[in-house]
Amino acid sequence: MDDALRPRLDQARVLRVLEQLMRIEGVLGGCIVDTSTGLVLGQQLADDVEDLPLELTAATATEVLKAQRRAARDLGSQRVDEIIITLDRHQHILRSVHQHADLFLLVVLDRRRTNLALARFQVMDAEHLLA
Repeated sequence: MDDALRPRLDQARVLRVLEQLMRIEGVLGGCIVDTSTGLVLGQQLADDVEDLPLELTAATATEVLKAQRRAARDLGSQRVDEIIITLDRHQHILRSVHQHADLFLLVVLDRRRTNLALARFQVMDAEHLLA
């Protein structure tokens, strides 16, 4: 998308979203990602986390989201709202931002300390802050 046509994403709004994501119980890190490039536009790690490679996780999540969007389109389905990836110690929530189709939220959670259902609703609330 041409940068002139892309909706502006102000830094104050980015910070509010990241603060909201960091309030989720068991969150390790969160970021806002450009879907077309995989670049992280804003990120934050929990205070006790030092070694979470959010940029690499975001790049990988971007490919997962693109593949799922292609599959949904090929099947004649609607848009992809959310993808949840469950690993042995972590859970990842990828949430498309409806007001900015070229963005998604990525949250990495500690699987042992997170209520996934509640975390999903909190990520949806954070998404609305970008509207």
